[in-house]
Amino acid sequence: MVIDSEQFRRSLLTKGFVGDNTDHRTFRHLYSGRYSGVTTKLSHGARHDITRGLLGCHKRQMKLDTTQQVVDFTKCQMSGSEYNEILIQKQLI
Repeated sequence: MVIDSEQFRRSLLTKGFVGDNTDHRTFRHLYSGRYSGVTTKLSHGARHDITRGLLGCHKRQMKLDTTQQVVDFTKCQMSGSEYNEILIQKQLI
């Protein structure tokens, strides 16, 4: 399972995350005008694929249960509102 980092970045930005260029490209989740505390990071540098190991890191950072959910989020099979619902069910927002 591999996803394109640029596609992942675009998905984050269209589904409620705000980018911040610090040591890495940090993306913070915004919900109802407030930061939810959910953040994820991408490395600077050349465009690259996100492999299974990194998908696991993003899964934990995004508070998801499976790496398939990260893939679904990236490939637009999970909407921003569906992602928010997952966070609400987990009482994170």
